[in-house]
Amino acid sequence: MLLPPAWRVAASAAACSGREGALALSVITRLDSEVASLCTSNSSSNGPPLAPPAACGGGAGCSGLAAGAAAAMTRGGGGRKVCSSIRSSSSGRQYSSMHTRIEKDTLGSVAVPADKYWGAQTQRSLENFRIGVSVAGGGVGGTAATAAAAAAAAGGASTAAAAAPVVAASERMPEPLIRALGLVKRAAAEVNTAAGLLPRHVGSAVMAAASEVAEGRLADHFPLAIWQTGSGTQTNMNANEVIACRANELLGVTAAVGGSTAANGPSGGMHSGGGGSFTAAAPDVAFAPAAAAAAAAAGSGSSNGIIISGSSGTSKPLDAHAVHPNDHVNRGQSSNDTFPTAVHVAVALAVDRHLLPSLGRLQVRLAAKAEEFGGIIKIGRTHTQDATPLTLGQEFSGYAAQVQYGIERVQQALPAVLQLAQGGTAVGTGLNTFQGFAEAVAAVLARDTGLPFVTAPNKFEALAAHDGLVHLSGALNTLAVSLMKVGNDVRLLGSGPRCGLGELVLPANEPGSSIMPGKVNPTQVEALTMVCAQVMGNHTAVTVAGAGGHFELNTYKPLMGAALLRSVGLLADAAASFSERLVAGLQADRQRISEHVQRSLMLVTALNPVIGYDAAAAVAKRAHAEGCSLRDAGLALGVVGSGEEFDRIVRPELMLQPFPLHRTGSAAQEPPQLPPQV
Repeated sequence: MLLPPAWRVAASAAACSGREGALALSVITRLDSEVASLCTSNSSSNGPPLAPPAACGGGAGCSGLAAGAAAAMTRGGGGRKVCSSIRSSSSGRQYSSMHTRIEKDTLGSVAVPADKYWGAQTQRSLENFRIGVSVAGGGVGGTAATAAAAAAAAGGASTAAAAAPVVAASERMPEPLIRALGLVKRAAAEVNTAAGLLPRHVGSAVMAAASEVAEGRLADHFPLAIWQTGSGTQTNMNANEVIACRANELLGVTAAVGGSTAANGPSGGMHSGGGGSFTAAAPDVAFAPAAAAAAAAAGSGSSNGIIISGSSGTSKPLDAHAVHPNDHVNRGQSSNDTFPTAVHVAVALAVDRHLLPSLGRLQVRLAAKAEEFGGIIKIGRTHTQDATPLTLGQEFSGYAAQVQYGIERVQQALPAVLQLAQGGTAVGTGLNTFQGFAEAVAAVLARDTGLPFVTAPNKFEALAAHDGLVHLSGALNTLAVSLMKVGNDVRLLGSGPRCGLGELVLPANEPGSSIMPGKVNPTQVEALTMVCAQVMGNHTAVTVAGAGGHFELNTYKPLMGAALLRSVGLLADAAASFSERLVAGLQADRQRISEHVQRSLMLVTALNPVIGYDAAAAVAKRAHAEGCSLRDAGLALGVVGSGEEFDRIVRPELMLQPFPLHRTGSAAQEPPQLPPQV
């Protein structure tokens, strides 16, 4: 069992000031000393309850502190009973100082920050994987030794707290993935509780704590880096430990819980007067496996009785007074199936709620610009050289189509992401789960998220390979290719304003230079294309990671999840920024566009069907060499009968689409109906 931290009491004290603050600190001191004396007392556990400490005399935080201290010491009818319960259920765990407490796992004891919910395994990971960490005084990539040396050089004392590793935000496990873990843990607890595998009060507490993780209210208690074990085991255990610790707090299994909450802590509504009483409603039990019903009908002495994997047996009742990170929170789960399930949930939610809406808005704006620019005839360019005409609207319709196809590719990749590995446990066999568990968890996640999650039909593939994620990454990579092309075109068409193409007028969002006054740069394009480059790099990483599965497990899961979430988030944000800050305010320089059309040599292409390719080429070469118009060059060469004939044939508005054929096979010469060019 994990004990909740003491930071609530400290937070209550911090809420007081002056005399009230001093009195609050004295209450904390009294509480610590009295609890310590109770733990070593020889008095009867059924002795009279201790008198509550005096209120600190001011502020809601102070009164909450006093109430919490009183409840902590009197819970269970006697102070010693509380201490003995804590001692026995925590395997001798105690706070080693006001800054740390001692946690134990199967490898021994570990000092853990007293103000955090995580336990021994999380702390071990934090200390063993110092990759992308910043240490107090040491900077990113520093070490405890460098921090200690810096402190010594400054004449200060080096403490364990000062040298504790802190993972840089950019290298930490992404918060959407942590929230998804909360959803998965909540779903598993609901299914296990409904199946009778968890006591109802334990399941309800785990669900409530997991919901807080899913809501992001416990984000500060997830410190681990992406760069850890390839199965994500440490982060899975981080979630198990935090949820167990918080659940125990909700159940009132606590040494000292104040009535107020820290800034990033759970809602104070979960406590009653600081006493730690659990008030969350138990879930409706709608899932009742036939195996559990059969076991109950057979007269099992435990409400936890169930038939697992076809073998009749009764599961061992667990401690009804404490939540264990493995036995309860991780019941029927392995990191090997839970972590990839969380990755799939996080990625699917990010795509559905952020990326697709952002792309949809960009596509609509590009399509609107295509309509707006529909009557503007401009010169086309191939190989960056002059080509035949088209409308600016036609050009933008291509951009809108690229984004639309990108949306469709992402949507086509989603069904594989909606298949969840949960229920495969260690190697895909489903060991330690019951029949129906995988389907039930997927159904709960579908209900809670609104996305059609289903259990993966083959759990061996779901654990050992992540081809569905690679497929989605490929769709994101293609989308990045499309957006980079669109961005680069807009960048070049807006080059100038006087010495470039200058056909588009970009919004002036900010000054473009620290030295050149009046300069405006295509900054939104630059940001978008940098994002695209990053997404392409992420796809390379995901590709290599996807190919790295060995036997029954792919061990690049954290990298794949983090890279995909970053790609999705960057593309969503960049598309929104490009749409709102550039496309929405984009204008066409109609005069500049018209000048380019009139000067283009490639209008000569319209003469091909009349005078032939070779003669038309001679006209273009002469016009270019002498700097004259195509009309004058054609007349000088004698390949065009008159200026009127040239004007009848070379008409840009007739060069925008295939010509219709009459029944005789002759080409119709009526121009398409276009809005008038201004």
